[in-house]
Amino acid sequence: MRGICAQSVVPKGSNGHGAHDSPVRHSLDFVASLAAASSFSQCFPRNIVKKLLLQGCAQAVQYVRELAKDEHRLQSYRCEVDLQRLHNGTGGVAFPLGDGGGIPRLDRERNRSTTPARIDSPATTIDFDTVPRCQGSTATMQLREEVRTLWRRNTELAERYREVEDMCHDLKDQQEQIEETAEQLVIHTGELDEECEKLGINCRIFGAKYRETVSIQTQLHSSRSSKIVSQPMSSRRSKASATRDRNSGKSSSKTEASGRTTKHRGKDSKDHDKTRKRRDGDSKDDGTTYIASLHCAIYTPHFGNYYHWAFATHDQSTHQWNVFEVVQDEQDGPFRAQRLQTNPANSRRCLTPILNLGSIHSGWLEILISHIDGIPVPGEALSWNCQDYVIDIWDTAVTCGAIDESTWVAGKEEMLQYYGQDFGEGGEDSDDEEFEDDEGQEHQGEPLSEEFILDSSFEE
Repeated sequence: MRGICAQSVVPKGSNGHGAHDSPVRHSLDFVASLAAASSFSQCFPRNIVKKLLLQGCAQAVQYVRELAKDEHRLQSYRCEVDLQRLHNGTGGVAFPLGDGGGIPRLDRERNRSTTPARIDSPATTIDFDTVPRCQGSTATMQLREEVRTLWRRNTELAERYREVEDMCHDLKDQQEQIEETAEQLVIHTGELDEECEKLGINCRIFGAKYRETVSIQTQLHSSRSSKIVSQPMSSRRSKASATRDRNSGKSSSKTEASGRTTKHRGKDSKDHDKTRKRRDGDSKDDGTTYIASLHCAIYTPHFGNYYHWAFATHDQSTHQWNVFEVVQDEQDGPFRAQRLQTNPANSRRCLTPILNLGSIHSGWLEILISHIDGIPVPGEALSWNCQDYVIDIWDTAVTCGAIDESTWVAGKEEMLQYYGQDFGEGGEDSDDEEFEDDEGQEHQGEPLSEEFILDSSFEE
């Protein structure tokens, strides 16, 4: 491009000064500066110049290079440029390159863009200092969509990251709780081991005491069996009636315990004292002060044919008696349970010796008494009386574990000898009316004892 004369063509009627600041003039100056250089390169923004235009520019540069070699061809090219056809047929005026119109540009203004924001010219100009972005570019829209997609993806990842952090915190808390629980389990396991050791020791002690109690009960039962000879029920009842005979020597079931003479009372008291001394002596000799004995106290009936029963316990370590029975406040009235703390043998109507049903450890007394308090009393009942109440207590004793089955069987056999009605030696056909009249005459004017018990099971 060296030695080429470039000209600027402007529409007719335009002054030369207006053409100096036009984009065309700047372009020509730019081309002139490139021509003065040995080599140059041109950079075009993306999506601004089409590929075909770039190819045309490359061909033009190659064509101008060939024109510079041949002056004849350059002159012919100049002739081909018709100024009258430019600017939509209005024609144009040519200005030589470098004609600045007497307005030279300063050095400090060389790097500043002089491209106007808007030129009143039919030609289309573009300010290359601030190249606008192509709004219709498909690649740009795609990039924007990808950016929005990435932004949404980053937002989702941030939310998931927060969720993962929360989950990690929860897992950490759960791990700490599990560690604390494991430590507590270790502590509780140690405590349970200590308790098991204590329970094992207590079980061995309890087993030894239980075996000792069973052996003592066996000894007492064997000694009692050797002393007491089994007799028929009628013989036992005859013996009980003989203690109630008067001085005349008569033996009859019509005679009541309340009508006995002072001589018989004294004899009974002596028998009671001997019985108590014998029992106390046996307990002292055996050294079983921690044993509690179980008894069935049988009283002669005040009227009727039924013996009155009561269940008694005797703690030999404290010499405390407990008597459990059901009584009636009035004849044929409802039964109610009561508990007395007295020796049943002190009663004149109690048959001696009282039946010894067995022995237990004194530690079982509290448990047995609590179960006795829970036995229901039906009140008025034709088929239930004081005898059934004592049998219920005896069944409760074996149920709660205070006695074993062998003791329960032996004790029940002893009590059943006195179970039911006792008609005496005369049988059921004895004169009941005469018995009642005699009883009324004997007790006329004599106050009744506190031990007087009414039995609703009496049948007229």
